[in-house]
Amino acid sequence: MRVPLSSGALIIWTSSYSLVFGSEELAQLESFAVMVDLALARCELIEAQRVVAEQLVHSNEQLAGAWDVAMESSRLKGEFLATMSHEIRTPMNGVIGLTGLLLNTALDERQRSYAQGVKGAGEALLAIIDDILDFSKIEADRMSLEVIEFDLRDVVNESVLLLAETARSKGLTLTVEVSDHVPRRVCGDSVRLRQILLNLVSNAVKFTETGDIWVLVEVDSEADDAVQVKFEVQDTGIGIAPEDHTKLFEPFSQVDSSTTRKFGGTGLGLAISRAWWSWPAAR
Repeated sequence: MRVPLSSGALIIWTSSYSLVFGSEELAQLESFAVMVDLALARCELIEAQRVVAEQLVHSNEQLAGAWDVAMESSRLKGEFLATMSHEIRTPMNGVIGLTGLLLNTALDERQRSYAQGVKGAGEALLAIIDDILDFSKIEADRMSLEVIEFDLRDVVNESVLLLAETARSKGLTLTVEVSDHVPRRVCGDSVRLRQILLNLVSNAVKFTETGDIWVLVEVDSEADDAVQVKFEVQDTGIGIAPEDHTKLFEPFSQVDSSTTRKFGGTGLGLAISRAWWSWPAAR
């Protein structure tokens, strides 16, 4: 007797004699055939799972190797950027310093114009180098923040003052408002705070052709021994479409590629600012 299975047939009995099975015997044989069928299917499933598991192990080993290679490549790239940025900064500081000394000598109008152009170009290049150096530190996870006492109002005013002349030359009104509730003396990293403010305000100046720029500082929250201060920069510039907001803090990203040619910049300022702002002082 042959009982059909999903993959062939189960031969229960074979003989030259003709046998007649009753309905109860046939039902038992069919139930047995179903159990055999299920057992065979289970074996096939177990084998398939074993093959898949071996493939996953192999794939994971390959991924782990690729990850190690990528991490090592990223580390070497970060070290290269940090080293090169540092090496370039040293002679560039020399160029800027010597140009400053040259501007203090007796120059005619054309010579002074050329020297000022060299100094401005050097300072712009140094700013780009500083951004790359900071970004390489961020990628290498080598950032560090100081916690020292400083005068918050002085840092804000000094940061804005550095850009006041640029704003004035464009006919822009640059206003600073610090709430009376903001404490004068605070603890933190004044250098990185100045860097963040310079990035934000310089962007406002860069992308505003006419109108006003406001730098607003107020207390966001406070506790017995801590205060959280909110810094806000507003301007009447070209603005950013809501769908482009996610691009703001991406490294080397420009909302519009044409802005790279028109306005310049590396696209690192806001990415660095967010990294410094969110980085804990002690880690």
